[in-house]
Amino acid sequence: MPKVQDWEGTTGGGEFGQKVLFRFLSRVNVVCIYPILYIVIPFYMLFRRKEYHSIYYYFHNILKKSRFQSWRLSFRNFLNFGEVVVDKFAILAGNTSQFEVETIGKEYFDNLLDEPKGIIVVGAHIGNFEYIAHCFSTDKKKINTVLFDGETVEYAKNRDNYFTQHNINLVQVKQNDMSHVFAITHALENNEIVCVACDRMNGSSKHFTEQFLGREIAIPVGFFKMAQMLETEIVAMFVMKASKKKYRTYIFPLAVNEQLNAGQIAKNYVNRMEEMVTKYPTQWFNFFPYWN
Repeated sequence: MPKVQDWEGTTGGGEFGQKVLFRFLSRVNVVCIYPILYIVIPFYMLFRRKEYHSIYYYFHNILKKSRFQSWRLSFRNFLNFGEVVVDKFAILAGNTSQFEVETIGKEYFDNLLDEPKGIIVVGAHIGNFEYIAHCFSTDKKKINTVLFDGETVEYAKNRDNYFTQHNINLVQVKQNDMSHVFAITHALENNEIVCVACDRMNGSSKHFTEQFLGREIAIPVGFFKMAQMLETEIVAMFVMKASKKKYRTYIFPLAVNEQLNAGQIAKNYVNRMEEMVTKYPTQWFNFFPYWN
């Protein structure tokens, strides 16, 4: 049996640190902050051993890199993650004009926007997942993004303000509360867009077992079954950091055949996820024991 991945991650920095970062990045170019990461990351790798060992395991045991290569790639992974977090703060602070986004599969997605159906956009903690909802702002369909509870008040305030300004509805998932299921179903029945990351279990026990990078993993069944039951379009979308201030968005259809069941759609998702990790190995951001 694969390990049922569960992760309760929050954005670090504390209330005061996040407040300062939001104000600073609302005016300053992100590349001014990046050099600081070279000072911070060695301490992070030294004192956050669980996170470091999880990423080192990924490079050394899963991708079969040497010990030195695994250490070097782990450093690069933390550096990329730090840059993505800085970018995320700048985006939520409204300082978005500095970023360039190239989209692969845009024509396909634009065609979906014209169809009278809801769209499920599934991503993963690869690249900058939270940038997904900002990559296709459209007046054709309302955007709903599914996020899990646990952020600080300061971060949540800035995030919610940004979402409100850009007509993005936040569907927050809380423990022992099923209201999000009704909100998501209602959105899809109204032909809206729902964005969600599907590479972590987040407390769910129902899962598909799939092969990912040669090992078994658990993938939550919910949104794949929902796509099948509601006959909703479902696509995989990954926003990868291509350079300092450029992102490359990849959009892939998952249910190319109406006869596909939820398990087959989930398998297509994992295959695309593996394709992205193979192409961008240092942008895999799951800092906990993901495999057995």
